[in-house]
Amino acid sequence: MESQDPAAAGESRRIAEQSLRHEIGNMVTIAQANVEGMIDGVVEPTIERLESVREALASASRLLKELAVSQKEGTWGS
Repeated sequence: MESQDPAAAGESRRIAEQSLRHEIGNMVTIAQANVEGMIDGVVEPTIERLESVREALASASRLLKELAVSQKEGTWGS
């Protein structure tokens, strides 16, 4: 196993964190926009749309759990 330069490891971790924040933010934004559209009457609250919201939130939740586990194990960004 190769040892990574601490500066490079830090940069890699920073990029991974930014990517994760972006992905989770996208998922939450999709869910929020759909719910707001249904509440405002702009879009119909269909089963498909509600399932899309549920899937987006479940995906965000999975990413957050993976992050928590990897941070606890010290493997985040490695």
